[in-house]
Amino acid sequence: MSQVQRGGEAVAVAHRLIVRDIDPELFGWLRRRAAGNGRSMSSEAKAILAQSRAADEARRSTRIE
Repeated sequence: MSQVQRGGEAVAVAHRLIVRDIDPELFGWLRRRAAGNGRSMSSEAKAILAQSRAADEARRSTRIE
């Protein structure tokens, strides 16, 4: 296994630990939402963050200064 492969594996393990260390109810909600949308939990989390960023940007662009 190359260093890059080992590094990628370590990153994957680290991400898994972070997700599992969140509130159990939030973890369950994310798992159900991901399953309902046919995505992995990681992809669902990324989609949620993208939606949040888009909403923030929309609020910033419509703000009257």
